[in-house]
Amino acid sequence: MLREIINNLKETVPNAFIDEEPSIPWVNEKTRIVNLREMEFPDFHEVPIFIDPEAEILEADNKLDSEISESGVEALAWYVPFHQSKRWGFYFRTRGIFYLSNYFKNKRNLNDVNERVKRALKVLFYHEFFHFLTEIAAAHMEMTYKEPLYNPYLKFCNESASTTLNIEEPLANAYALRRIQKRYRSRVKAFFDMQPPPYSEFHKFVKDTCFLAGKRKLGAIVRIHNLPEIKFKHLVLFLIQMSLFGNSYSILHLRLRNCSYPIYPFTLSLKKNIQQAV
Repeated sequence: MLREIINNLKETVPNAFIDEEPSIPWVNEKTRIVNLREMEFPDFHEVPIFIDPEAEILEADNKLDSEISESGVEALAWYVPFHQSKRWGFYFRTRGIFYLSNYFKNKRNLNDVNERVKRALKVLFYHEFFHFLTEIAAAHMEMTYKEPLYNPYLKFCNESASTTLNIEEPLANAYALRRIQKRYRSRVKAFFDMQPPPYSEFHKFVKDTCFLAGKRKLGAIVRIHNLPEIKFKHLVLFLIQMSLFGNSYSILHLRLRNCSYPIYPFTLSLKKNIQQAV
């Protein structure tokens, strides 16, 4: 299924892809990496993880503390998109998995390294898996609109200083938090809270309605991140006010000559934020 999506996208929008060597800050010839290339969503209750019980897991890692406070989850794990590299996939920092496993230590698992590591890997995987889901959604949008969207969107996020528009990271943290067992959520929240904005703004998207609204806003940003470049003299804008989840939303409908381009619902402030960020 995934291979079919990628192949169809290559046929429909061939210029949607680039092939670059992954640039992961913590990767070098000495780094131990777990690379999951298969995109099947694993059931961590069934997949065994075997770690040497005598393996040294540092109680404190000041260097990683500093990296996390500066770079967020990406200090421990990284997703390389298939839009950007043939070596795409999930990359996990072994040292980072061990580090995060300390957040799950309790009286019952003091001697069970595997149980703690499994829970740490879950958190990191769910965060990176949300990035994968975002890329898949963008790929479907690209095939619909017949134009590259994902790579320009990533470039826009990297160049924009606006945390209001860079909501994929807090949504990824919220997704991870929502997927783990409730009894561990306070520990994961503590890990997310030590991260910089926008990662630490995950709390805005934890509730069901807020998470849904956040995903819709993300879809709108992917689609219209280049809104200021559109020639408005060729467009007729139809703004339809809607009340949704207590927030004011609009549906933007762009009509160019005889072609119409429906766009995902987005907040009224989104258009202004994009124009200010560029």
